[in-house]
Amino acid sequence: LQLHQTHFYSVSGLDVDDVTPYGFQLKNAPKNGRNTSSAYDLTMLSQALLTQFPQILQLTELPDVTVDDVVHQSTDRYLKGLEFFDPKHGIDGLKTGTTPAAGQVFVGTSSLPGKHRMITVVMHSDDRFNDTNKLLAAIQR
Repeated sequence: LQLHQTHFYSVSGLDVDDVTPYGFQLKNAPKNGRNTSSAYDLTMLSQALLTQFPQILQLTELPDVTVDDVVHQSTDRYLKGLEFFDPKHGIDGLKTGTTPAAGQVFVGTSSLPGKHRMITVVMHSDDRFNDTNKLLAAIQR
């Protein structure tokens, strides 16, 4: 995918320091290994995911899922029925994450009737959803 500014040590997005206290060890990762990426690379990775596996949106658009009788609430507060939902944004996923090193991260995707699919990326945020609102307001002008 030519993600030149990306290096992942874990599939969860957690850094080595984040999982070590729980007794996990990441094979072949340096002691203080940090996952790194850029907004551009996360956009390209998201585009590839949506192109190759468009059915992912059937899961990411759900505000909650039940697995083995346990309800898991999405951390994407833009989804229908949640506090940042706004039909004019058309957000139907994609990924949230928070680590001490990265702060709050949100990769959002939306598609409105007659428009191209859009991917937004907010990184190193203290308030990812309000920062995404600012980005969406700038785009929609």
